Amino acid sequence: MRILQKINNQFKQILIILSLFYFISFNVQSSENKIIFKINEKAFTLIDLEKRIKYLEFVGNNRNLGKNLIIDDFISANLFFENFKYSNNKNNYNEKIIKIFNDIKEINKNNNRIINHEIDEENILQNIKIDYIRKTILE
Repeated sequence: MRILQKINNQFKQILIILSLFYFISFNVQSSENKIIFKINEKAFTLIDLEKRIKYLEFVGNNRNLGKNLIIDDFISANLFFENFKYSNNKNNYNEKIIKIFNDIKEINKNNNRIINHEIDEENILQNIKIDYIRKTILE
């Protein structure tokens, strides 16, 4: 009987520890997904900002940029992109965007540039797209 009580107490302790880990990880994950701005009811979170920072690292040596500058740039690029989506401009820039991506990848390879994270090609292409559309609108 005493052995069962010991096992039951140990089980309760393990259950409490696992519950604490769950709640701690849930709080960390929810804080990472904090909304930093919205455009047309579309929320942009800290996770989106981290993806943008990885993109900026991929396209050039942008490690020294301040967080506020990156956020301002991200907002600007997305404002132009939203404007483009609702405009009558039906240009398809996909081929140009893929070419830009491949060119940057080749330049990074030729310069023996080391990226400190796994390259998320979909994220890079999306960010090139919003930056390229901003550039075409401004020109």
